[in-house]
Order: sequence, then structure tokens, then C-alpha cells
Amino acid sequence: MGLNNVRGYFFMADDAIFNLWNSINFDFVHHLTGDSYENSTNWWKTEYGLESAKNILQTIQNTNDPKILETWKQFENGLKVNGFLKNNQTVINEMLSSRGRSVSDFFYIPSSAISYYSRIMRIFYEHKLFLEIAVNKFLKSIHHEM
Repeated sequence: MGLNNVRGYFFMADDAIFNLWNSINFDFVHHLTGDSYENSTNWWKTEYGLESAKNILQTIQNTNDPKILETWKQFENGLKVNGFLKNNQTVINEMLSSRGRSVSDFFYIPSSAISYYSRIMRIFYEHKLFLEIAVNKFLKSIHHEM
């Protein structure tokens, strides 16, 4: 985003209310619900769910862009580190799972994570992956607090 001397960024949308008296650790991503809607299939059956996820995987498979490939590797490694890929699973299993969403009307991203957030969300956005699914996938790939 190019702002100097900023510790992080708040994202607000829709009908969110920002209660200033709530404590937030500004060193980590903060999300009100995190990945707690893991079994939700909302939005997955629309064109902005599984169809978009398949298009993302096809793009990743066909790209030579080093920044996209680096971001995707960081995404997959984050899923592994945070326990979302078991045994022989890969990022493909996670993307085709047809489950998981995160209500995304309010969250905080520290400056230390904004570059990765911007890159992974650009991939999701360009393929029209629904916001609540995209944020869920991002949250699974990084340490976050609720």
C-alpha cells in the first residue's frame, strides 16, 4: 500500500462496528471469527466458490511468473505449518475441499503481513473467489488471533 510509519491496516465493510476498547495484538493478523466456520459450505456451490478455486489451480499450474509461484509456495507452506494439510495432502486438497469461510466485515493485517496478504488476495480476486472463502484460505496460511 506504500504508507510509511504504519503498524498495520484495518479492513472494514458492510455493517461492522469497530469497538476501540477491544484489545488487539498489533503484531499478528486479527480476525473476529478466524477459521471457525470451517465446515461451512456457503458460497462454494456458486460460480465464486469451487469453480473459481479450480480456475486458480489451473492458473498456478500454467504460470511461469516467479512472484505468483513464490506466493503460492508460501500459501502451501503456511497451510502445512498451521496443520491444515495432513499426511500427503497438498494445497490442491485444500482448494478443492468445498468448505470453509470467514465472515470478513472486520479484520486487521499488520504491516509485516501486508505484502503476502496483497499477493495471495490478488490471485484470489483475479479469479473471483468469494471474499469470505478467500479470507478463510489466507487465515489458514498464517498465524492469526481472534
